[in-house]
Amino acid sequence: MARPKPDSYAALLDVIQRYQAEQGLDELPRAARRWFEEVFRPLWAHHSRRQLTAAFPGKRPADLIARLAVWRAAEAPDLDWHTALEQFLAAQEADGSVNVNS
Repeated sequence: MARPKPDSYAALLDVIQRYQAEQGLDELPRAARRWFEEVFRPLWAHHSRRQLTAAFPGKRPADLIARLAVWRAAEAPDLDWHTALEQFLAAQEADGSVNVNS
């Protein structure tokens, strides 16, 4: 099984550390587990239902979520994750990067 791209790890660590601070959690492993269950897993399920792998060839779900995390932090930090995903996908489609409706 292919692993996420190396730069995805840094983006995911950053978002987990932000989550840790927002949630007031002392331990990074605990924050990572909670973030995985509350954020990553639901986004991954949504990714699978929407079959987004075809729109982002060569990207693992973790890569897409890492890109989403970077976009969300820069463009829409106050959006919940699912709304941010939809807006991220719309922005990717608008600039011609992907076609998520095929």
